[in-house]
Amino acid sequence: MKLHLTPQRLRAIAALALSLAGASAQAQDSGTGFRFRLGLDFISGLNDFGDKISVNNPNISVKQNVPVGLALGLSYGFGGGWAAGLTVGPAILGIGDVSLHVVPVGLDVRYRFGAEASSPYVRLGVEKANAGGDFIKSGKAGGVAAVGMEFGKASGFGWGVELGYRSAEVIVKATPGHREAKAQPYKAVLGLYVAF
Repeated sequence: MKLHLTPQRLRAIAALALSLAGASAQAQDSGTGFRFRLGLDFISGLNDFGDKISVNNPNISVKQNVPVGLALGLSYGFGGGWAAGLTVGPAILGIGDVSLHVVPVGLDVRYRFGAEASSPYVRLGVEKANAGGDFIKSGKAGGVAAVGMEFGKASGFGWGVELGYRSAEVIVKATPGHREAKAQPYKAVLGLYVAF
């Protein structure tokens, strides 16, 4: 089969290619599409969490390292500054003689004020602390509220800083002489991230 590329067909192909390229560039400029986020979160409630475990289990000494964890996120931009996202982390892991985990998973809505190279944003949502292991009964859902500043285009590579509050709770198991205790392992969170 022989393909005849007439001038009319070449113009039609060129017009189609240009319109697709223009639509792609417009989507990038308007902040539409998926973005992945990878960051480090510094959490403020880890001492509260460790204290609740120690109070309910007097024979256990909870030692903590630097309260930093890996956080992941995936969001979809709808344009006009609006996006919805899914977040996972930062995870808290107890490894060794004691085995426990707390991994928050959340959904949020965010609004970015402009598509300039540096733009502030707000993020509101809910998350559930998926928790289990030694000394942990369960995790509870809570709210997330954050403000941040992102440097880079709304749909290209960027990096940012975010300050937020997370109210999800972890229930520490009751022991003889001690009631169940609620702990907020995250509370105030400072995050540094890259987005692409």
